[in-house]
Amino acid sequence: MNLEEKTVVGSEIAYSEDWNEDVKAIFNFYLDKCKRKAFLHSYAVVYYKKWYKLTTLPLLIISSMLTATSAYNTTANTNYISIIISILSGVLTAGHSITSFLEYGERANDHLITSNAYSNLQRSIEMELHIPIRDRNSIKFNFEVFSREFASIESSERLIPAHLMKNKKKY
Repeated sequence: MNLEEKTVVGSEIAYSEDWNEDVKAIFNFYLDKCKRKAFLHSYAVVYYKKWYKLTTLPLLIISSMLTATSAYNTTANTNYISIIISILSGVLTAGHSITSFLEYGERANDHLITSNAYSNLQRSIEMELHIPIRDRNSIKFNFEVFSREFASIESSERLIPAHLMKNKKKY
C-alpha cells in the first residue's frame, strides 16, 4: 500500500487505536505536506514583498518630486514646470492604480498568514508524534482535527504562482 492509498483509507486507519506504521505514515504525510506548503508560501511572501517594494518606491519618489516642483514657482519656467507636474501627476495616478490592481502587499500578507497556519499545524503534528504513545490523544481525534485544519487552510489559501513552483522543484 503506497502513501496515496493510505491517505484515501486514512479514515479507516485512523479509527483504530493502534499507533502502527500505517498511522504514522499518514501523519508524516500530512507533516511533509505542511512543511512543503509553508516553505512555498514563505517563498511567495518574499517574492510579493520584493515586487511591492519595487512598485511603490518609484511612486514615493515621484510623489516627493511632485511636491518639490509644485513648491518651486518662478515666472520664467512656469510653462515647463506645469507640464512636468502634469506628466508626473499622470504617472503617479497610473502607478497607484496599477499597484492597487496588482495587490502585491495584500498577496504577500495572505501568503504570510497561510505560511504561518501551515507552520502551526506542522508543529502540532510534530508535537503529537514526539510525545509518548500513552500520552497522545486518540488517533481518531488527531486525524479528524489535523485533516479538518489542513482542509480549512488549503481551502482558503491563495494559489502559489506556477513560476515560483518551477523554481522550487524539490517541493
